[in-house]
Amino acid sequence: MNLKQLLEYITRNYPRRDMVNFKTIKFGGNEPTQRLLNNGLKGLSDEKELLVDGFTSNGSAGSGKWATVPWIALFDTNISTSAKKGFYVVYLFRPDLKYIYLSLNQGWSSYKDKYGQKDGLKNLVKVAKYWQGNLFSMTDNMSIRDIDLQSTQYQGTSLPIGYEKANILSIKYKSDAIPENKQLVEDLVSMRVVLTELEKKLFSPDNLDYSISYILRAASLGEGESNYNIQKRIQEITTNIANVQQVVAPKVGLPKSSAAVKVGRTNYEVRERNNSKVGYLGEILVYKLEKKRLEQANKLELSEKVEQVSQNQGDGLGYDILSYTDAGEPIYIEVKTTKGDIDTPFYLSQNELNASVKYGDRYRLYRIYNIMDNYRFYVVSGDLTDKLDLSAQSYRAMPRNEE
Repeated sequence: MNLKQLLEYITRNYPRRDMVNFKTIKFGGNEPTQRLLNNGLKGLSDEKELLVDGFTSNGSAGSGKWATVPWIALFDTNISTSAKKGFYVVYLFRPDLKYIYLSLNQGWSSYKDKYGQKDGLKNLVKVAKYWQGNLFSMTDNMSIRDIDLQSTQYQGTSLPIGYEKANILSIKYKSDAIPENKQLVEDLVSMRVVLTELEKKLFSPDNLDYSISYILRAASLGEGESNYNIQKRIQEITTNIANVQQVVAPKVGLPKSSAAVKVGRTNYEVRERNNSKVGYLGEILVYKLEKKRLEQANKLELSEKVEQVSQNQGDGLGYDILSYTDAGEPIYIEVKTTKGDIDTPFYLSQNELNASVKYGDRYRLYRIYNIMDNYRFYVVSGDLTDKLDLSAQSYRAMPRNEE
């Protein structure tokens, strides 16, 4: 059986259900259609061409009951082996079986679990739009238009709308006019190339959650460095992490003139502090530095526990990275990143200062500078109120009570 024959068999033999009884038709567990879907692309005459090293495939006819949208997926094992999480290429069969979409898609279930259904769907769209503007290996027959899996008609399941919103690129086939096998194979191989490009452009290839968090933050901002420049820097950081140099912290102090401080605030705050893309890039750098340090100390279990808490738990903890000493003691790391040089002032919140007092010698400030050029860093440890020259730049305020 080749790829064309597989798709034709599914569309001709999969149970046709109306919008009322689509959730009630059960299968016995051994139907040929079910087995073929579960096997995915394995066993096809085209298998060697489609399942090259680093790729695998499976599909689903549902669990106990026939799925509303049956599917067959191709996975890049470096980033995902499940349709529930990550990015993958998938054949999605519309419920009425009139159309098949070859889609570059996302794991809807992971978004739903993390953000809830409403925000999860919104975030799927944001990530899809991000990739639509940053993938350049797509072919002319790939479309960024929405796909139609009849989600408004089949109520009681979130999967159809999840697949729709998660779609990044697609090729649409009419079930009664499926192209020749050669064209189908070419299309799937081309979509696999796009998936490989996506993998190489992930912010943190070894951590999908961080990569998706970066994309969502970038989507919400839109200012600062271009996505191209950021992505280029990500790849350089990933490949050159061993060459990052630590320097001694400078002893320069803040300018004494209040006017100078005020002007500096306008420039630095707009240009640096609010540029979350640059800040996030610094966090990824420190995250990788800490993991590598522990790996080199043969502390692999501790390396696996290093966490970018600013993304997983929010930025209200007063630190960005949770790491560990070689002895297993926790280290609380705040990261401050600018494109400016070593003398560029940076900004701290009261919450970050409080955290440095609370954790004392276990608190670290990693100061990354020249992040988009020849980046370096220095570290300040302990209570920052004793280690830094601080100047108040904002005030908590309410109208006076004149009574």
